Amino acid sequence: TMAHREKFKFAKLKDGAAARQRRGKQAKQLRQDKRDKALALKRVITDAEGVFDDIELDSTQAVALAEQIHQELLSAEDRSHVLRQLARLFARGSLFVEAYLKIDGSFTYLLQLLADSSTALQACCCITNMAASYTEHTKVAAEAGPHLVNLAASGSVLLQEQAAWAIGNIAADCPALRDAIYAQGAGATLLNLAKTRLEPGPAAQVWFALSLLCRGQGAPIEELVANGLLEALVENMQHLAQTDIHAFCEAAWCCTYVTARQPGNCEQLVQLGCVPLLLAALTHFLSSEHDTDEMVLPVIRALGNFAAVSDAALQQLGQDPAFFTSTVRCLPSATRAIQLETCWLLSNVCAADESLASQVVAAGALPHLAAFLAGAEVYRREAAFCILPIASYGPHTLELLIDANVVDGMVQLTRHPDVDLKMQGLQFCDILCRHSPQGMALVEPVVDYLEGLQYDESKVVSQAVSEFLTKYFDDDEEEAEAQGGAGPGPFSF
Repeated sequence: TMAHREKFKFAKLKDGAAARQRRGKQAKQLRQDKRDKALALKRVITDAEGVFDDIELDSTQAVALAEQIHQELLSAEDRSHVLRQLARLFARGSLFVEAYLKIDGSFTYLLQLLADSSTALQACCCITNMAASYTEHTKVAAEAGPHLVNLAASGSVLLQEQAAWAIGNIAADCPALRDAIYAQGAGATLLNLAKTRLEPGPAAQVWFALSLLCRGQGAPIEELVANGLLEALVENMQHLAQTDIHAFCEAAWCCTYVTARQPGNCEQLVQLGCVPLLLAALTHFLSSEHDTDEMVLPVIRALGNFAAVSDAALQQLGQDPAFFTSTVRCLPSATRAIQLETCWLLSNVCAADESLASQVVAAGALPHLAAFLAGAEVYRREAAFCILPIASYGPHTLELLIDANVVDGMVQLTRHPDVDLKMQGLQFCDILCRHSPQGMALVEPVVDYLEGLQYDESKVVSQAVSEFLTKYFDDDEEEAEAQGGAGPGPFSF
């Protein structure tokens, strides 16, 4: 299913397909890096004791300390205390994890402690931090999968929380480990937990793990949805919005993964009442005095997924004035990912319906979009996707853009070396000339440059520019128009 804003992409621009695909991957990687950075902070267990915080270890010292800890585990009466020390050392990074795993029998013994009810919790903490290290270490930690699934199914709230955290870390590493831990029963076990009213701690980790099982290409979303994931998601969000906002955000991340280009899931979640829950959360987060960027991001991304493919979701959003004011408040965020996700959301809203676009303008979006047009390439692209549909609705909305000093930034896109941005600028120039009496005068500053583009190496660009100049700036055409002939028709993109 095509996202609403896809109407403003250029199907004819085939010679730029490879470049667009590369840029798309780069933009996706930027968002992925942001998510991974935040995810890494959540994957490692730390505590207040900080016994080893001031110790800087080289590889030789790490090996010696690992051997010492292992011997203490073998001989100590209070193994839980030693396991806590081990978990803290694992939290320091991969150096100590690697040193520990090189000791013969060390991981096998850790699995034995994981299976022992008296040491299971602290051993699970060790596995959790090991699974937050490099992939080769996470692969070893994944061998504890069956134990983790059993602990998640136990009646102990603490064990459920810790096991879910470890499962989430394993799933976060790569699709292969995600699929392996899912095949060991993690998905079914966690979903069963999600169907109950969990306490705040376990709820956050259960949704953390479920979201990561749903993340990435080939994720088992369809099977989870068939077994009641969406119903459990909305029911939990209703409950967690009142009791545990951090757990709510983990559920919101799950929502982003199950709705990404999934119109069927979007429509079902709309019917279950998910959209008002997300919007209420967004309004609440923005009214908070605390730093809420990490909470806002999944909510904005989920709303963007709904707006891309669901007319029913757009209808619900359009009926709530708080949606427009809250969303526009996200544009000047200090967090780049929030700014770009907000543009993605608003571009789909604006492309769907003129009345929605008018409300976006009324909420004060244009000054922020004008500032984005002067920014980096990725900002210009996203701002253009918001502005083009607003302009396309005709003279009234176009005048609003002129009054907001957006026009020059859009016209100047024709000078950008990027082919897509160049074509977006040209399309805007066409709309401007068709619908505004000032249009040709506003485009005049770039006409000399456009004449040079008639010989651009991109055949699509050169042809489009030639057609544009012929329609609007050819002297014979202007003379015919002055004699009463028909004016230029719409420029074909």
